[in-house]
Amino acid sequence: MNLSSVALPPVDKKTVTIFMALELSKSTWLVALHSPAVDKISLHRLQGGDTEGLMALIEHRR
Repeated sequence: MNLSSVALPPVDKKTVTIFMALELSKSTWLVALHSPAVDKISLHRLQGGDTEGLMALIEHRR
């Protein structure tokens, strides 16, 4: 899926940026998410290769 082609509706006419860091291995993925709206970094563990879980996590955070 090409994420750059997905059009999202504006959120309160402000640009909201979500920062994401990934540590990938065959067995597990560690995902760190940060939004300027929340002064905290959240860490999530996923099974390695769980692209659906990763996309659901990103969508939930949006």
